[in-house]
Amino acid sequence: MRNDLQARTMRRVSLRIVPFIMLLYFVAFIDRVNIGFAALTMNKDLALSPSVFGFGAGIFFWGYFLFEVPSNVVLDKVGARLWIARVMITWGLVSGAMALVQGQTGFYVLRFLLGAAEAGFFPGIILYLSYWFPARQRATVTALFMAAAPLSTILGSPLSAALLEMHGSWHSDRTNERTWHVVIACLVAATGHALAGSSSGVAAVVAALVLVNVGISAAKPPLWSMPTLFLAGPAAASGIATINSIGNLGGFVGPDMIGWIKEQTGSFEGGLYFVAALLLLSATLTLLLARSIRHQPAAAGAH
Repeated sequence: MRNDLQARTMRRVSLRIVPFIMLLYFVAFIDRVNIGFAALTMNKDLALSPSVFGFGAGIFFWGYFLFEVPSNVVLDKVGARLWIARVMITWGLVSGAMALVQGQTGFYVLRFLLGAAEAGFFPGIILYLSYWFPARQRATVTALFMAAAPLSTILGSPLSAALLEMHGSWHSDRTNERTWHVVIACLVAATGHALAGSSSGVAAVVAALVLVNVGISAAKPPLWSMPTLFLAGPAAASGIATINSIGNLGGFVGPDMIGWIKEQTGSFEGGLYFVAALLLLSATLTLLLARSIRHQPAAAGAH
């Protein structure tokens, strides 16, 4: 009887919360990728060079990095409903203001402010989910939430979108195992990068990049369910935000490093191997983290 009541309660909570936060993340991801489409005409209209555009696109992540932890700490104090609404409102206002950009300086300022306004949204949602769902169900719910990202670019990522909603990203919850779900997915993505670097045909490269997308998409839900296993309250708010803010710096550093390696070597092969090495490092760090968790007492997130 108790299990039936709990199942009905969780089903009702899921139906009320998950579709809405998926919609929010769908809009967030569209907002991120739209800058690339805008460049097709914006660069010419505003006389922006490729380097200016690249720096402006990347400076978004510095705003995100600097304000993500403070944003999540405030969320923990004032509540998710108020603070996530603030994030969405200010983020919408700054996005609209992008239409008023007249040159390089305005482009830089508004891209930075956009990152600052959006900061805290993703880790805030992850923290919010930890309030409503027990640890054994968080990977499934996180997977559904994050499925909005590939859905927002569904023509380019149909396979990963489908995989996120199938029985895997659930297998992690059913078996209550996180570590190897993350590690194996990182290894799959690393293999995809290595294959893309060594492949010559277009079809082989595309297949390798699909493998990358599948691996990275599969790794995220169980990965994001791990911090709440040993963090709770304000520590969870700042910890989740710190993880995401550092990770988002990859959006700034990654393209620069790949571009630098391309200039030094004359091809993208070295850059792809570089990213594959980072994924191997991620798998190793996940194993070390799991080992440290086993030696800690259960946190509030394991309720």
